[in-house]
Amino acid sequence: MEGSWTRHATGVLSPQAARVPAGLGQWPPAGARPVAVDGLYERLADSGYVYGPVFQGLRAVWRAERDVYAEVTLSEQVEADGFGLHP
Repeated sequence: MEGSWTRHATGVLSPQAARVPAGLGQWPPAGARPVAVDGLYERLADSGYVYGPVFQGLRAVWRAERDVYAEVTLSEQVEADGFGLHP
């Protein structure tokens, strides 16, 4: 394969259970501050990150210390049958 790789994410597999953030009994989580997402995809495109309409599902974001919470939807134009969590 020619070209270079671009790392988009990293992760770690561990036998230990992941830390579950406190406060998920309500939505948005208690103490989380909203983050403006208006015009996000336009700003990303200006920086060279262009997402097609199927991948523009971010609706709302909140932050609480180091945690980020998001509401993301799948476009009604996309058939999601067969996926437990759409890719």
